[in-house]
Amino acid sequence: MEIVSNVLQIVLDYLLPLGVATLVGYVIVKIKPFLEDKTTKNIVSILVGAAEQLYEAGHGEEKLNYVLEKAEEWLKQYRINIDMQKLRALIEAEVLKINIEKKLVD
Repeated sequence: MEIVSNVLQIVLDYLLPLGVATLVGYVIVKIKPFLEDKTTKNIVSILVGAAEQLYEAGHGEEKLNYVLEKAEEWLKQYRINIDMQKLRALIEAEVLKINIEKKLVD
């Protein structure tokens, strides 16, 4: 009985850490895209709001260039890669959201 106990202890000593490491790695792989997407949306939201404050109405091109430039810079800091079409779509969605909110308030 003692031999079985010793074998089980050795197996647990080696396999349990490996199992935990595998589980943690799996969770990170599954959660990372969600966290990156959430971070990207938050960055775009902040930058679109900032562009609205910095530039007057009718300066859409300057606002867009500001947001694109800053978003690229910020996303690089977080090591998040995103294609420019998706980034532009997120920016346009945020601008639309702001415009709808403005109309609801007016």
